[in-house]
Amino acid sequence: MTSQYLALGTVFFAVFIGTLVLTPLFSAHSSYLATLNNSSSYDDKQILVKKRNVQVGLSLGICICALVVAAGWCMKFAWYIYLPIALLLGAVMCWLPFVISRKVALRRLRAFDDGMLDFTVMILNSLKAGLSLTGAIEAALENASGAVYDEFALMLKEHHLGLELPRALSNMSQRNDSENLQLFVLTVSVCMKTGGSMVEVLDHVVSTIRQRGEFQDKVKTMVAQSKFEALAISMSPFAALIILCIFKPSFVKPLLVHPIGWCAMAFVCIWEIIGFIIIKRVVTVKF
Repeated sequence: MTSQYLALGTVFFAVFIGTLVLTPLFSAHSSYLATLNNSSSYDDKQILVKKRNVQVGLSLGICICALVVAAGWCMKFAWYIYLPIALLLGAVMCWLPFVISRKVALRRLRAFDDGMLDFTVMILNSLKAGLSLTGAIEAALENASGAVYDEFALMLKEHHLGLELPRALSNMSQRNDSENLQLFVLTVSVCMKTGGSMVEVLDHVVSTIRQRGEFQDKVKTMVAQSKFEALAISMSPFAALIILCIFKPSFVKPLLVHPIGWCAMAFVCIWEIIGFIIIKRVVTVKF
């Protein structure tokens, strides 16, 4: 009876932590975004994002750890079974917000890179029609969407509030790690300072971005093939184990029922994961 009360108390503690910490974090999302947008610099925004990830990660880690401990206690498992699992899941949950934030940032960056070519072409066509650079960007924004629209709309808002166009472009370049955007901003800034032909310069920029995109697509295809080969090599021992279990179960049975076999399988799994990570890092190409 005491153990049941203790398990219920642990569950209540986990739910209390989730209600006390997680609910205010998600309900105050709009005010968080307002604080993020009003930050004075890009570094301040990065600090705010990291603080929020730490808060969410710790809250999730405590909740999951407490719930796993309570479940293991109620099912009367040995402490050396459920406690390591609880600590492992808690550590994973603490790191999960950082992984999700990085995935979201990479997805947004890729979407931005994919949209920069079409957006630059629209600006080039507007310049050929006789519009100024600011007017060409405003005309291109009418047909833009997603991350490209958000960043260039914010840049134009800064420019309309009194910031010089080269400075507004520089701020936009600092907020994004896109090489296509940096090439566009650098080219436009130099052309505005030297007084060259904006149309001819942007024509070369469009050609360069298109060639870079074609090259990156080829490299991504080769990298995807190498990753699949790494996954196939890593999964081949498990496939062999399944085949042996089907056609020769007596040969594999000691590996599944004896503690030494468990240790051997754990050792193999650890080294398979390490090998897969190493191969994936070798074949991955970062742009």
